[in-house]
Amino acid sequence: MRRLRSEQSGYSMVEVLAAIVILSLAILPMVSMFDAGLRAAVLGGNYDKARATANSNLEELKTRTLSEIPENDSPCPSDPPEVLDDCQVERTPLNSELGELNDPNAEPSGYKLEVRVEWDYSSYTAEGVVMRGSL
Repeated sequence: MRRLRSEQSGYSMVEVLAAIVILSLAILPMVSMFDAGLRAAVLGGNYDKARATANSNLEELKTRTLSEIPENDSPCPSDPPEVLDDCQVERTPLNSELGELNDPNAEPSGYKLEVRVEWDYSSYTAEGVVMRGSL
């Protein structure tokens, strides 16, 4: 077996293993940052879809007459995208001064509408008012 001279020497196995350990310790935090960034992008996309769904359903409800506005806990006029779980409409009767209706037997002059979109463990609510003769 021929021995190498000092100018021909290479790295020892210990030095190579130490370099691999140091590089892996430097790369692991970057991988978790990519994962966190991807999760944030997905959550932001779901929020945007929920906001757009709630606002478009609210605008569609605002074009209806008071008698066409659905009861509480009704589903939204248009179905939410697949990534969203649920879309519900809530209505609160209003009197002519835009306050809550005092007499429950009186005909409301409008409704306060809330469109609530839910997904995963989050929700978004859009609110608006529809008054008699507002179109």
